[in-house]
Amino acid sequence: MINTVRCDSCGNSFDTNSPAAKVLTVYQNPFTVEFDDYHFCSEGCMEEYENHYRNYTYSYCPGCDKNIIANDSQANYFRFPYSPNSEEVDDIVCEACYEARIIEQGQPAIDFANSWLTGGLWADRISEHGRAALHEQYVTISDYCLDNEMTAARCNSQALAMIEQGHKVLMAYAGNGRSRNIKIVSIMIKR
Repeated sequence: MINTVRCDSCGNSFDTNSPAAKVLTVYQNPFTVEFDDYHFCSEGCMEEYENHYRNYTYSYCPGCDKNIIANDSQANYFRFPYSPNSEEVDDIVCEACYEARIIEQGQPAIDFANSWLTGGLWADRISEHGRAALHEQYVTISDYCLDNEMTAARCNSQALAMIEQGHKVLMAYAGNGRSRNIKIVSIMIKR
């Protein structure tokens, strides 16, 4: 059966069953199974499309082996996790792979080495699976409302102290996720 479509790069019509035909699948976000397929009449057309749109419109996650829309109007879907025991940045991964990694391993100490908050999870963007894993594996030891007295540096200091005691630590943030205006910081340790 002949299935004719237009190439998403050059606009030429072609048969999707052609040996030269290529398909690029891009997922709507890291937590969904919804995706869009882009069709190309040749490897060259697909490469041209990727050179123009990859990293601006979508990015590749080596953790789950998917192309995913890079961001939406609320947040970027990709994170830059550090290796567990160093200051080296691992591969850039999607938010779902990052979530799974830090729930399993806790955040690395480098995330807490500064006077600002870095790493961690936004409470309004944790997946259902992530929420279940947090509930099962972690206990909240502190909830802080950030103000002049309780600063990000003090939260980080407590997190580092817990890591030094041998705990796996994770921070979750609540606030206005669009502007990243943090209101409450929850410090959790793995059970």
